[in-house]
Amino acid sequence: MDDRERCHDEASAIADLRGGNTGALSALIALYQSDALRIAYGITSDRHMAEDVVADAFVRVLQHIRRFDQTRPFGPWFHRIVVNRALDAIAESDHRGQGQAAAMHVLDRADPLPLPETLAIRKEMAETVWAAVEALSPSQRAAVVLRYYLDLDERAIAGTLGCPVGTVKWRLFAARRRLRKSLRGFQDADVRVCVKEESPDAIP
Repeated sequence: MDDRERCHDEASAIADLRGGNTGALSALIALYQSDALRIAYGITSDRHMAEDVVADAFVRVLQHIRRFDQTRPFGPWFHRIVVNRALDAIAESDHRGQGQAAAMHVLDRADPLPLPETLAIRKEMAETVWAAVEALSPSQRAAVVLRYYLDLDERAIAGTLGCPVGTVKWRLFAARRRLRKSLRGFQDADVRVCVKEESPDAIP
């Protein structure tokens, strides 16, 4: 599906939902469920919790679609619902899942036939990376997921999270510093990770 078809399907689904056709929600689920699960799982580190978060987010879309400003993009509005529900879910539960499998999946995509020793290095790095990400605050994790999983720029992240761009810059800066510190031991293993340290333009 190209961008034009996606926009048409999205606009049609939103119009139908606003008109009372609840079945149109299935089109939005098809378009956004994958990214929503990435966001929710990246923040909660728990697959079942992430699935519940996404299901609840779509229910909220159904309930509040008339509040959506159709002159603005739907994606950031919906992603903000997902982020807020994921943060709420963390606040409501002390359960923390393990995210090594998700990290390994991301790392494995770069090399379809890695050598055994490379796999061992990647497994250790994946565990270390995810441990560092889980040590971040939920709000920092949200910024990291939106930046590095969905490839959103800082302005788009700020719009999704409802905070100033400077706050996003600071959260990403803090995350990169933690990752750089955690991954120092992998430098000799020729593992390249994009955690370039940059000074934030503003502190929230």
